[in-house]
Amino acid sequence: MRILHAATAGLLALPLTLAGVGCDGSAPDTPSDATAGAGPALVVVDPQFPETPEEIDLGSIDMGDVVTRSVRLRNTTDGPLVIRSVRPGCSCTLPRLSYVDPASGETVVGDTRGPGDVLSLPAGVTAELEFRVDSALAPARNRHKLVVVRLVTDSPVTPYLTLNLRLFVVSHFRPAPAVIDLREVAEHGGASGEVTLAQDGEEGRLITGVLRSPLELVPELTHDTSLGVDLWVLRARLLPPVPLGYHEYEIELSSSGPGGQGEGQPVVVQVHVTGVPDARLEPPFRRFLAQAISSAP
Repeated sequence: MRILHAATAGLLALPLTLAGVGCDGSAPDTPSDATAGAGPALVVVDPQFPETPEEIDLGSIDMGDVVTRSVRLRNTTDGPLVIRSVRPGCSCTLPRLSYVDPASGETVVGDTRGPGDVLSLPAGVTAELEFRVDSALAPARNRHKLVVVRLVTDSPVTPYLTLNLRLFVVSHFRPAPAVIDLREVAEHGGASGEVTLAQDGEEGRLITGVLRSPLELVPELTHDTSLGVDLWVLRARLLPPVPLGYHEYEIELSSSGPGGQGEGQPVVVQVHVTGVPDARLEPPFRRFLAQAISSAP
């Protein structure tokens, strides 16, 4: 009985001993008066769901639509808070972080794509975090999707804030690939690409034709049946001259309602292209090329 009593006393004392030891066996840092008991550095202002402020429900989005939603975040610390990064868990979501400078009234927009810090948010200032969700780039369709967005700050107490975006992409047709990506195209070269669309779901909707296309593109729509499955191939030819820089175009296709009857919602196919200057041969290379051609047998 004496042995059991001694062992029990040792076990009861164990948590008190371990409480002063770090994971590596060293003593943990003692929090300063400035950080002890501090709350989150970033808080959601007027959340959609007060009980779970980090949850954001975008609802149902039709395939091809682009929606935006904003969240307000306030810096609750006594000094500037550096936002290190804003990283969404899906390429379909593009974040934009900004705030209005209280002194100048100017809007400060952070760089969410660069390798450095996004921005420094002054004490007590509320920033606006806008999400641009492109449903055409969402891999999950006709089922619930969760996009996790993580913010990293320089707060020594609460450096992380995780937001959960929930959405449901309604798709009647499944494109492969998701967009027509022509990549880099010479200014006077032109290019072409295609996408194949199949029925997504059991409603029996049909693609009936080309509804709208920009003047820069020449669309061609063909229909085929493979193993009893309806397939539509959309070919898009980009006409020169191609404007320099990155550009996005949209081709709208008309569709039927369920069972091939009536009129359905338009189907939007995106075309991405980056116009680059035409290749030019420098004089030394042209002389070398001319000599090589003249000396060829």
